[in-house]
Amino acid sequence: MKKTLLGILLLLSAHACRTPSATADRSQRPRNVILLIGDGMGLTQITAGYISNGMKLNLFQFPFVGLHKNFPVKRDGLITDSAAGATSFACGVKTYNAAIGVDADSLPVPTLVELAEQHRLATGVVATSSLVHATPGSFLAHAKHRNFFEEIALDIQDVDVDLLIGGGKKYFDRRADRQDLVEKMKARNYVAYNWVENEMAGLQPDPTKNFVFFTSDSEPVPASQGRDYLPGASALACDFLKKKGGDRGFFLMIEGSQIDWGGHANDSDYLVSEMI
Repeated sequence: MKKTLLGILLLLSAHACRTPSATADRSQRPRNVILLIGDGMGLTQITAGYISNGMKLNLFQFPFVGLHKNFPVKRDGLITDSAAGATSFACGVKTYNAAIGVDADSLPVPTLVELAEQHRLATGVVATSSLVHATPGSFLAHAKHRNFFEEIALDIQDVDVDLLIGGGKKYFDRRADRQDLVEKMKARNYVAYNWVENEMAGLQPDPTKNFVFFTSDSEPVPASQGRDYLPGASALACDFLKKKGGDRGFFLMIEGSQIDWGGHANDSDYLVSEMI
């Protein structure tokens, strides 16, 4: 399963990034995979963003478009949550709502980040939520419930992902068990930055080390309240992982997390601003 899951994503990326050709050899295939996730971004949210943005969205530049059914296991019905939804495409299995990187029996299953690491690709995760939130957590950790934030953080510091950008610093350095995971990560070749103390612009992280940038203590604020790091973080991540991965390539997951939060709040302005 491990080779198949990673191979499927690489194959889909290859088809989406070049003109399909049966004669193309391996040297022509893209070596990097970037998975963009808009949490809660269905056709309704896309349409709202499209209309509100003057009938244009950059995502319409993609040459291929598809839909996928990420509903949970049957006992949970048709309505999924971010944890089961993210686990379905991070791990390739259906699971129950609130599950983080585990199957319907609560058993850990390998994630795309873990598989990419095994194949010696550079790896990264960028989110506009905390790093322990449902979507990034499902790519980085294994927990029976999405609210086990400190348990998810403990898994994250173990997975050896090359780049992490998102909120949730308090789950790493002010924990009930008194462990300081940030210091442990620094001892394991990470350089850690804090949004309060450092600006992202101009940062050129050393590709011989791993990189974590905490953008907030808990959850980042909405874009309408001044959060603007996603474009810069995405560019920094691509540049860093390209250097770190070299000829082997990289896997990067980037999530626009708060589209979903605007939907939960029934706040159309919040939803649209995050969609754009």
